[in-house]
Amino acid sequence: MTTKPLPLLHTRDLPTTGAQLRSATTAVNALIAGLGPPSSATDLVQLRQVLAPADYEHAGPQETPSLEDAFSEHDTFFGVARAHGSADLFLRALLVAEIDTAFDLARTASSLSPAERSMLVGGGSALLSHGRSRRAGGQLIRPPDACTAPPADERTAQLRWQSGHRLFFAHLQAITVTCR
Repeated sequence: MTTKPLPLLHTRDLPTTGAQLRSATTAVNALIAGLGPPSSATDLVQLRQVLAPADYEHAGPQETPSLEDAFSEHDTFFGVARAHGSADLFLRALLVAEIDTAFDLARTASSLSPAERSMLVGGGSALLSHGRSRRAGGQLIRPPDACTAPPADERTAQLRWQSGHRLFFAHLQAITVTCR
């Protein structure tokens, strides 16, 4: 997990139609078109660097003061930032959260089965294939096949907790988008 906040789109900027979601998937697929499917940790790092949103408009507390103030402490702790931007920012943040989770699963032992690990980090690939992309039907982000790493120490456990929450926040946005 990086120290840079993961930008989560403000609710009003999330895709609300199939056309907006297709546009977002087209934009993300164009962004990663030159990369092959990641087959190593180095490939995942490169994919993360390409996907990680560097420029976004911060959605400050002035928009919804009571709500933003209530969650600002949690956002800071879990490393997320509320943002405005195009719909592809939502999909890029989801994929970055999945990459971070895949790295976490490779770094530390997990009791999850291979099928459970695959479901945990497969949502972004499913949405990415919504636009009938070149990756349709395939899973872009894959967790490690086996989690044979040592058990987590206290610091690693905290990083897993934070990384898991970032993925959870991104999954909540994905559920919101798909329910619309």
